[in-house]
Amino acid sequence: MLPNDVTIVLVNACEKGPARGRCPAPGWPEQAALLLQACFPGEDGYPTLERAGAEIQDLLADAACLIVAFDGVGVAGIVGGLESYHGHVWELHPLAVRADRRGQGIGSHLVSLLEEEAARARVGTIILGTDDTDERTSIGGTSIFPGVLQRLSAIRDTGGHLFAFYRRLGYEVTGVVPDANGPGKHDILMSKSLNAVICQAGIDQRSQRGEPRTC
Repeated sequence: MLPNDVTIVLVNACEKGPARGRCPAPGWPEQAALLLQACFPGEDGYPTLERAGAEIQDLLADAACLIVAFDGVGVAGIVGGLESYHGHVWELHPLAVRADRRGQGIGSHLVSLLEEEAARARVGTIILGTDDTDERTSIGGTSIFPGVLQRLSAIRDTGGHLFAFYRRLGYEVTGVVPDANGPGKHDILMSKSLNAVICQAGIDQRSQRGEPRTC
């Protein structure tokens, strides 16, 4: 359950017209940039506020969906969905929750809302990449050749890696980019079918091409 002091805003709706819920106050993009930098400070993320700010502006311009959580302090969390494969797939990017608000269900709630918006857009699959740059999984810090798929099928969380969070939300490990961030620093690829979300929400079950979905 979402904490009572947290408000969710679908930013896309604010940009295009009446929104579900209130629209954010001016200045929130700067807060969101600070959040991204705090959550992903490494070279593979947002080592400077300038780079984080550019990412927020790119999301505002290009994201199919952008959802922000606010509390009394400001931006408490953010999640984006980027259209891919001609709209049949969305990439979940980014997901960030302020350190003092983690473990309160905000991240999982944002992901759930993103899935619902994707389902309404007749998206079939959500994909994401979650890097292991600090050896928090059983494949981190190692060469995964040969036998990449065998190692991937046995992947374990060894230090609180985000892939375990996503797995609890129904995402499956579907691939890996070996050494994406340097030797032994792999990008773990995960995916989730939205058929169940579409069926549970009673959303029109046709695909973008009008093809029926089976519940």
